[in-house]
Amino acid sequence: MEDSAVQREVWESRIPVCFRVSPNELTCIERPKSIFMLVPRNSYFPLVTGKVFKYIASFVEAPSESEFWLEYSGIPLRWYYPVGLLFDLMKQDSSDPWQVTVHVKDYPREDLIVCSSLQVVEAHFIQTVKQADQIKHRSRIMNSMQKHGQKQLWNALVTSRFDQFWEVNRLLMRNSEDERIRHLPIKLYNKDYTFVQRLWPAYLSEEKDAELTKASDLLRLAGDRLAHLSIDRIKLLCQASRKSPLFELLPVELQLLAACKHRWKMDHSFYAPKLNLRSGRIPFWELTGDAIPGPELLRLVPSVKSKSGVAWNLKRMVESQWWVVEFSFQIKGPGKIGADGMAFWYTANKGSLGNVFGSSDKWYGLAVFLDSYDNDGKGDNPLVGAMINDGTKQFDHTSDGKTQLFASCRNDYRNRPFPVKVRVEYRENNLFVSITDGLSPHSPFQACLSASNVFLPVNGFFGISAATGGMADDHDVFSFMVFALFPETAAMSAKPQMTEEQRRLQLEEFERKLKEFETAKEKYKAEHPQAKPDHTSDEDEESFERTEEDQSLRQLRLFLESQNSIRLAVERFGSMLNHISEQQSALSVALSNRPAGGAPVAPGTQGSLPAGHTISRVEVDQIMEFINSAKAVFQQQQQSLHQLMSKLGGMEITVQALSAAGPTGGGQHGMDSFTLNAIRPYLDGIKQDLERLNSIQGTKALPFSNSEGRCLNPTLFGIALTVQSFVLVAMIYFRSRSDKVKFY
Repeated sequence: MEDSAVQREVWESRIPVCFRVSPNELTCIERPKSIFMLVPRNSYFPLVTGKVFKYIASFVEAPSESEFWLEYSGIPLRWYYPVGLLFDLMKQDSSDPWQVTVHVKDYPREDLIVCSSLQVVEAHFIQTVKQADQIKHRSRIMNSMQKHGQKQLWNALVTSRFDQFWEVNRLLMRNSEDERIRHLPIKLYNKDYTFVQRLWPAYLSEEKDAELTKASDLLRLAGDRLAHLSIDRIKLLCQASRKSPLFELLPVELQLLAACKHRWKMDHSFYAPKLNLRSGRIPFWELTGDAIPGPELLRLVPSVKSKSGVAWNLKRMVESQWWVVEFSFQIKGPGKIGADGMAFWYTANKGSLGNVFGSSDKWYGLAVFLDSYDNDGKGDNPLVGAMINDGTKQFDHTSDGKTQLFASCRNDYRNRPFPVKVRVEYRENNLFVSITDGLSPHSPFQACLSASNVFLPVNGFFGISAATGGMADDHDVFSFMVFALFPETAAMSAKPQMTEEQRRLQLEEFERKLKEFETAKEKYKAEHPQAKPDHTSDEDEESFERTEEDQSLRQLRLFLESQNSIRLAVERFGSMLNHISEQQSALSVALSNRPAGGAPVAPGTQGSLPAGHTISRVEVDQIMEFINSAKAVFQQQQQSLHQLMSKLGGMEITVQALSAAGPTGGGQHGMDSFTLNAIRPYLDGIKQDLERLNSIQGTKALPFSNSEGRCLNPTLFGIALTVQSFVLVAMIYFRSRSDKVKFY
């Protein structure tokens, strides 16, 4: 099967989950029904439990989303773990639906972080992607990726769209000579929710043409790097080809599952760097004798003769009856013969300085000796041996305790280039000791000794000691790691198993609920044909996704709509500019069709601009300014004509009044008939000319350009007419006034 097909198959896989409300939290008589859902493996529970909360809200009193949490077999489910990872951690049998209990009260805040909103889940997911990119590419891809790329990655996970997700994820999977993947983002998960993460190499060596790490190399790498975890089996969450590079298996990180429960105990361990505090002591440990703590190592004894030192843990091992201890050390000296050696202790009570490799004799418990001096001269040292003491036996130094050791092995651990590791495992009354050769930093463990029916005291103390005699070596310890074991067999035996009848009934109930749902769906479509148009199933899912979109999707949709409206506005503005440009072109054509003398072009004729000539904006502004000034002059002339007409009307009334008056007192008060008859034709002619001019000015539109040069200017004509009228009126006035003077 191709890698892309495996990726799609894992992406599209679903887990059947049955959500049931805790009966202790119900406040009504009616009991809610179970909710069956097919949840994607790559999804998170907060993305799919919104409907569950809405359904059970009517069955409990004052429900709150902040108090909503899930539980399986008494263990709270961590919402920030993928659903597939939780299923593999918790569920042993995958043949029936996963029974998950829903709670809406008593949120376990001590064991579980509160999920306040979907934005928190999104932030956690993006942060996980950034961590994976830091391991692979030193964050080069995520730092150069824009915000919408990260948003597309999250939206594709929410809507379960494989192609949309891998459109962005291909950038994170980039592996070329310029952007070569350095390490693999792999996590090894334990069933108690803890995990171990190491820098797994993407290539089997540092050479340029090195081979990529494949799935077939996984067990070997786990044995080299994580052997202290006592992994019984490792399960890949995606069933991929063993020939595929590991970095191509999962989009973000490779999740591994350890079958055996174990937990590292910090208060029983120490390790470099910063092994000691500023005060010089090691937390949770007590040092006596010549032991010297440092930031990088604990030197139990220096290379000085007749010295001894011991370190004892201050706390009892009360977490579990079974345990694993791994410590790394180096024994170095100038000569071929070393002395005396080192010892690991697990006893009912703490010891003190003594003559048994630096600790006291007659202990009650287990001692694993690293004896580097051959006291009996048989040439069987250095060796690793184990001895159990009931508190009454005294160690035999002359024979190196050969008769007292219940198991031993030969191993030359002196003067090795790298620290040697020893692992002591005590599980279900079985003891296993293994050791590395110290020839490389990642040398594999090799079995040294084992024994069964070993009964050790419960809740004992851990210790480590060393001593020198006539010869002297440096005895250094770099780390001492303790893990509490919780065997899976005990948990499985205590856990009630589901019978075949119960499994069959649950599967039947699941199928019946599924059929009822399909029937109700078809019935609703038949009863409400107008509620929703006829769409395909894919379109129905897309419509449902649009109605259930979260706040971030809504903001993205509004942003796209606003951009679309801006684009339409720009298009409308562009069309307006094109229309204005056409009008300017028409105006320039009209101007170019006029002769140089200014005469208008005959109707029906068209002119054209010279080829390549266009009218400029400055010329258009000058034309518009000329039109506005011509319009102002026309309005001013029209106003002057109206004023002149009113004045002539008043003059006509005055003349008529004067002509109607008779002579008085032997003198002449008005005009004589000769004068009146002489003036009347002139006045009538002026009035007719003005009325004809006024009618022409009121009906005729403003010409586009000036008239011909031989025509009379309207302004000059109006001025001349006004002067002539005033001269006539003045002549009549003065003549009548002279007659009145003569009369008086």
